Amino acid sequence: LGLGAEDARVRITRVASATQSPGQATSPPRPAPQYIPEPAPENYPEEYDDEGDQTIEAATPEVERIAADALAGLLKHMQINARVVTKRPSQFMTMGDNPPPVVLDLEGDDLGILIGRRAETLGALQYIVRLMVNHRTHRWHNVIIDVEGYRERRETQLDKLAHRMADQVVASQKPVVLEAMPPYERRIVHLALRDHPLVATHSIGEGESRKVMIHLK
Repeated sequence: LGLGAEDARVRITRVASATQSPGQATSPPRPAPQYIPEPAPENYPEEYDDEGDQTIEAATPEVERIAADALAGLLKHMQINARVVTKRPSQFMTMGDNPPPVVLDLEGDDLGILIGRRAETLGALQYIVRLMVNHRTHRWHNVIIDVEGYRERRETQLDKLAHRMADQVVASQKPVVLEAMPPYERRIVHLALRDHPLVATHSIGEGESRKVMIHLK
């Protein structure tokens, strides 16, 4: 989950052929075998942001079971004692054109370590579970991992923030740029204001510095 990771330097050296005599022309290298990479985070609709273009399949009880088993297995290897429960998606989780997600909530004591700074650890855990589920089912499924209702509380905060900043934009006639947020939280802001009569939103920036701008229509 990125805990304790360190940067590393890779050194590449050329290996001379033992059978090549001095002055002998070097034969052209053989073509390397084709490598098809696994979906990288930037290509995978990790939080199914507004930029995601994958077709999300409707979840079934079997998908829900696979997701719960995958999450429970990860927690066991992490030696974290928590109970995995299924709960109904929140209002924002069901908004949009995609089918309702599978929502798994973790219950237990001292689970803040699973959330992390700006919910980065929670996002990483959710990303791994989604990869495991999609690998098993060969389909894209929207699986959301929550910890003691953290995501729902954050959704309420972002909804209030979005409308408060929209009022500020209307009053000042100037755009407002929010702090950098992960894709899931940016999506909440977009959804909260998508039907606003006077303002619109769009994302600016790249990577972890990506933010939501609220501006007049």
